[in-house]
Amino acid sequence: PLTFHLYYLALIIPSSTAVVERSFSLMANIVTKKRSRLTEQNTDAIMRICHANKELSERDLNIILEDFKGQKKRKLNF
Repeated sequence: PLTFHLYYLALIIPSSTAVVERSFSLMANIVTKKRSRLTEQNTDAIMRICHANKELSERDLNIILEDFKGQKKRKLNF
């Protein structure tokens, strides 16, 4: 059992730091001098959206904008 646990730990250890470096690079692109007051939760939410990397079409953005305009309560909770 101990050997199996050791093998399991060896398999989940990342082979490089590329993932971490990409995350820091993404965060550096998001948190700029103009956006230095983002909260940790908002930064996390924006990073998750950017990491998903789904391109939105102009039509998608217009649908989102019209939906947002129609709401009485416009404050977003992340």
